[in-house]
Parts: sequence; structure tokens; C-alpha cells
Amino acid sequence: VNFGLTQPPGGTGCAREGAVMDNDTASSLMIGVVEGFYGRPWTLEQREKLFSRLAEWGMTSYMYAPKDDIKHRAGWRELYTPSEAGGIGRLIKACRRNNIEFIYAISPGLDIGFADPQELDALKAKVDQVVSLGCSAFALLFDDIDDDLNSEDKAVFGTFGNCQVYIANALYNHLNQPKTFLFCPTEYCAARALPSVCTSPYLRTLGEGLAPDIAVLWTGPKVVSHSITVKSLSTV
Repeated sequence: VNFGLTQPPGGTGCAREGAVMDNDTASSLMIGVVEGFYGRPWTLEQREKLFSRLAEWGMTSYMYAPKDDIKHRAGWRELYTPSEAGGIGRLIKACRRNNIEFIYAISPGLDIGFADPQELDALKAKVDQVVSLGCSAFALLFDDIDDDLNSEDKAVFGTFGNCQVYIANALYNHLNQPKTFLFCPTEYCAARALPSVCTSPYLRTLGEGLAPDIAVLWTGPKVVSHSITVKSLSTV
């Protein structure tokens, strides 16, 4: 699986015909596996076998993001128990042995109150726990969620995009701006960009507001794309 990474979208409009990807953008591409599916998560043993295969295949990255790990998504505020933390620490060490970067992803978008400072504190506490286990690469995911805001969030931030930019930048800075910090937008492919990639107010807000070194996950024209062209990435 290729992680389609871009710098925060923005600029003055869609890319012109014949646009090319520069060397810096090309070198930022990551090759690996995202465990981000719905359903029963893989076991520790299955993941360790995967890491060995990734190394054999010349891949470099693994993102921990199983949708049905309660504490990754629905129960994101809850800290891991000692036993659960031990399992994640074991995965981090196994990745390190295989020269695979372990990326811990958290997905608070189902119910986070963006304007509530206690919510940000809970998010910081959660990633701090994972840092203590040896993790240095993170992802913040806002895919597959509704874009409705409560009255307080709307009064403080105005738009869904502004809410996400605030949380992403705050968490990125709290982690001392790690080399790998990924962001999955709610509009994460062209088919979900409204009204289009070029004219989406949400994507423009991300492009103007996200810290420059936060990499944005992008799956191409569709949720599952058979190919992602240089031209389409340049458009983003």
C-alpha cells in the first residue's frame, strides 16, 4: 500500500497542465501498510509476521489505526491499561528490529469537542502515553465522520476545517514537531472533495492553516484508487 502523502493543500488554484512533482515531494512518499480497516484487528503475532514481510519487501512503514480498537477511535480518551500498553510497546520494538517506522494513529473525530480544552488535554495525555512506549511517529485521522459542529465549536471556530487545523497544529507542537506527523482529512480523496478538489473551502482551509511539515494523507481520485497520477497530486 502506498501512503499518498502531500504537503498541506493550498496555493492559488488547480495545477496547470503538465505540472510535475518535485524531488522533495517524491522523496516524501512512504511505502507500507495501514492497519485501518473495520472488523477484528490483527493479533500481535500477526503484526510481527507482517513486519518481517515488510522488511523483506523493502517497505518502510506501518500505521497502527484499527477502527475497532476501541481506544484508537470510539474510546480515544481512555489511556491503555498496562497490559495493552505492553502490547503496543512490543509492536514498536518489533518494528524497530525490522527497520520499519511504527506510526501510531488516533481518530478522535466521532465526538471530540474542539473548543473544550479538556478534550485537547485528553488527546495530549494519550499520545504522551504512546511516546513513553518508544513511539516517535504519529497520525491524526478525521476520516469517516460527520461534519456537524456543536454550537460552541461553531461559535469559536466557525468551520469544520478550522477546528481540525487547530487540533492538528496543537498536537503537532505538543509532540515537538516530530519528523513524521500525518493528517487524514475528512475529504481525503477527489471523490469526497466538495464541490471539487480545486474549489473545496475545507481543503483550502487545511492548506492555509496546517503547519507546513504536517503531511496530508490522500487516496487519489477515489477512496480506493488503482493509480494516483502526478497530475492529480499536483492539483491537490
